[in-house]
Amino acid sequence: MKTVMVFSHLRWDFVYQRPQHLMTRLAEYYRIFLLKSPFSIAADPSWRFQHRTANIYVCRPHTRWPRLAFHDEQLSTIQPLLEDLLVEYDILKRWLGFTPQWPYRWFQRGTAGTHLRLHG
Repeated sequence: MKTVMVFSHLRWDFVYQRPQHLMTRLAEYYRIFLLKSPFSIAADPSWRFQHRTANIYVCRPHTRWPRLAFHDEQLSTIQPLLEDLLVEYDILKRWLGFTPQWPYRWFQRGTAGTHLRLHG
């Protein structure tokens, strides 16, 4: 199944906005990974997954960085997590969407995919 990966600062369960509307409809045809902003913990970097509905996975990276949002200094920590995610879920071809602008840089190096920008 083709995959849509969306970087979003929005909390999936807080309010139901345009990104949730779009992703819910696309989930009829695509597997959706909603990548939330990182959360700071003291343990080794890892993912926390919530399987919301059919084909929708809310993913949040847990890192040692103290900031609770997307920041450039997290790139060296989150890049390997993203690469592991792509392998583990067999994500070869994907659509990428971004509500914050900066994560686009993470996929500029050697990754195939189509990019789009979503606004909340």
